[in-house]
Amino acid sequence: MSTYRLALGLLALLPPAFGAHGGVYRGPGSTVGPGGATAGGAGAASAGAADTDPAGWSLWWGLNRDRFLNLKDAIFGELVVTGTDDFFLGHGERSAERARGRPGEAAIRAEVVPALLGALEGAKDVDLITGTLLALAKIGEGSGDPAIAPVLRTYLRHKNQEVHETAAVALGVLAAPESAPLLVDVLLDTPLGQAHTGRPRVPYRTRAFAAYGLGLIGYRSTSEAIRAYAVHSLAKALDAPPESTVDVPVACVLSLGLVRLADGALPEGNGAPEPGEPLAPSRSRQAQIRYLLDLYAAKTTDRRVRAHIPVAVARLAHGAEPSLKDEATPLFTAGIARRSREDAIVQQGIVHGLALLGDDDDDPEDVAIRAALKDAVEDGGRLARHLALLALARTAGRRGESPAGPALADVRGYLALRLGRGTTLVRPWAGLALGMLERGRQDLGEIAAPESLLALRAALEDAAGPVERGAYATALGLTRDAGAAELLRPYIVGEDENLRGQAAVALGLIGDRASIPALQAVVTSDLNRYRAGLLREAAIALALLGDREASDYLVERLESASHMMEQVSFASALGFVGDAKTIPALVEIVKDERRSETTRAFSAVALGIICDKESLPWSAKLAADVSWWEAPTTLIDPGGGKGILDLL
Repeated sequence: MSTYRLALGLLALLPPAFGAHGGVYRGPGSTVGPGGATAGGAGAASAGAADTDPAGWSLWWGLNRDRFLNLKDAIFGELVVTGTDDFFLGHGERSAERARGRPGEAAIRAEVVPALLGALEGAKDVDLITGTLLALAKIGEGSGDPAIAPVLRTYLRHKNQEVHETAAVALGVLAAPESAPLLVDVLLDTPLGQAHTGRPRVPYRTRAFAAYGLGLIGYRSTSEAIRAYAVHSLAKALDAPPESTVDVPVACVLSLGLVRLADGALPEGNGAPEPGEPLAPSRSRQAQIRYLLDLYAAKTTDRRVRAHIPVAVARLAHGAEPSLKDEATPLFTAGIARRSREDAIVQQGIVHGLALLGDDDDDPEDVAIRAALKDAVEDGGRLARHLALLALARTAGRRGESPAGPALADVRGYLALRLGRGTTLVRPWAGLALGMLERGRQDLGEIAAPESLLALRAALEDAAGPVERGAYATALGLTRDAGAAELLRPYIVGEDENLRGQAAVALGLIGDRASIPALQAVVTSDLNRYRAGLLREAAIALALLGDREASDYLVERLESASHMMEQVSFASALGFVGDAKTIPALVEIVKDERRSETTRAFSAVALGIICDKESLPWSAKLAADVSWWEAPTTLIDPGGGKGILDLL
């Protein structure tokens, strides 16, 4: 669906035109509805001017917060690897047996899937079709179900571009291995791919979505053969002659970073390639990394493609042969060293990658990474400087294999200094970075440094405006600082909607149950029934606190709401916090043809989220650490909401 995924900072940039195409709204504030209707209503507070800054801290947070919120754990009691980078570095999911509130398979197969399939019959509304396709893909196929993959495949031939590109990525979200050859044909624009899409040439957008779909299949597959096939096909697309857009190459690079092949020694002797002959990247994870490093170093590689390679390499290098980290580190650190002439967007990608490569020990590579990141803080472009603060925090928050040196204390002091003495642009990033560092150490079983918590509380009290306060509130939420709860509660009822939502989520992360009455008041207030973003953030906070009454209330309001935008507000909030009890109401709305297509579409999306087979949103693995600046529109589309990260 094409509401929008980019929360917080990017929210105010989006035009008043989006549908329900599975779109993601990830932060507080007013929501612009289909056809230009404003979910915030006439009285909705607008996002502050600084929130329109695409280089603001809140955009990074909106793209990366899923693993910290971990709503499935709060709502269903599942056990997931979260709060660290492990989930996105290839460790996958670890879920407990079905727990409280999770929809049972019998109900999903008997009620939800038939309702969604029924909604597609004769549907002409693009939002309803695309939202339902993605919902079915998220749920996945079960024994005895009508096969979902064939249904998705039929929409590859749909005359509407948005529908058939959504069908391509939905096949990836479904993650059925048998769909891999079809997606390869679409990606490579073969005669079979053209036949599948009913077009004389497969549009580049559809090919990019097919590449993402192939990466998603490879990510979830347990078959080395399927993973190797995906890597081979993605590399083949990258090796093709350059195109007029970078959408397909960027999609292939990001997808390669998702598909981790088995470790394997690089061949020597008779098994080695001839001089000048490249090693097939599908041979092993080491070969994958070498392939990407060669692509990065090639002078002919577009800078917008190179910007995404460091993160792809870092994801693959995690747990691989140490020499590959040794090889990648000098190549990347040179790009952000003082007086480097590297392109700004590539520097941002390097910083993201080094955030994943580095750790807290005194290995030469890690010392070099921290030094380069400090250089970037002092000498890089604006966004690279700010991202480097976060990257420093993440490296110091991650334990290395060698005994830790003085890195932790050094980085902690470095960030605290910039929090206290930095400019108004730097301080929010420094505060968020300090919160990230302390969260990282907590996830290692340590306690947050008291001096860091005191510094963040002081920064919150002294902040110059709501954008700064939101950053410090978020940082305190990350540290789970119970001592900050009393400072945060008043912001729930303030005037700035963004800050209200940020404070609400922070209190949820802290676990402050004393704030439940105030948060319930936000959810139940008639003043907020059109403020979809604020309503959602307050409901998320209540879910994090274990409150079950909010979802019951949202169901009641959804069933009684007569205005379409009220229905959209309540349905979209339910998608984030709903449980088994909310399914009957959502199913009835999806089936009710008297309701608007938009309301039915949002309800279908909500069902897909609640019944999702994955513990974290499927798109989180692509959104985490993504370089969003100058991204192709098939990745992020601030003008139209039709990129893959604009999908729910």
